[in-house]
Amino acid sequence: MLTRRLPLLLALAALVAAAIAQPASARGGFHHARFLVTFDGTVHSAWNLPKYRAAQDCYRSTMFEAGGEETWHVASTGENKVLAFDNGVATQFQFGSWVMNADTGQTALKAKGQVNRSRHQSTTYEAGTCGITAPPLDWDEPKPPMDCGTRLVNYEVQLGWTGATAVKLAPDVVTGENGVREKLGFDNCTLVTPNNVLAGSWPAATGRITSKGKPMSSYWGRQRTFTATGHESWSAQRPVETVTQTASVTIDWKLTFTRVKG
Repeated sequence: MLTRRLPLLLALAALVAAAIAQPASARGGFHHARFLVTFDGTVHSAWNLPKYRAAQDCYRSTMFEAGGEETWHVASTGENKVLAFDNGVATQFQFGSWVMNADTGQTALKAKGQVNRSRHQSTTYEAGTCGITAPPLDWDEPKPPMDCGTRLVNYEVQLGWTGATAVKLAPDVVTGENGVREKLGFDNCTLVTPNNVLAGSWPAATGRITSKGKPMSSYWGRQRTFTATGHESWSAQRPVETVTQTASVTIDWKLTFTRVKG
């Protein structure tokens, strides 16, 4: 009986081995899609500290006020090839090539940005408790110049995502390749932001991929073009003596995926 069943068992084993040896795409557990992806995002920050009495003695009342704002715009540049693929466990992205496992050295979208930051502050003197207005001896000494202004920076846009299907995206903008002599930040141009937003870092805002206004469940459909957009805003108030300092940050971004056949 065992001898007669041996050919059947060998045939079944061969079928199982063939199924295991098949590529994931043949077993239906693998998807991939090619895209050209663009990104455009803007972060706007503003803060204000109204005029208030910072100190007072017989000879003077020291009055101080300050404020500023920043507009940070980042847009993708060149042709950003993205291969989205699903190995049956989770959706992932490969940048720079549509050939699976290509060694591109690219881990994000290439982008350029412009940061415009300004700040103003003023220290003035009024009468003190004795009715005298006498500025301190060093009141007219030169102060270190602020280095506010414009910065042109190369960036990378990382497509952070949540969930196995990666349909919810939270892009992060990080510094890319820049010349060693390029000045990328600010040494003396303070930007005040709400406590839950770090000045100089791209704030997190999540958006879902949608087509014609409808949420998508994956990247494997037939939509020629679809988008993801994100928007968040934060604000804060802080009492300073007799006034209230305010700060606000708003972010808006958009990703556009254009499907490429192949």
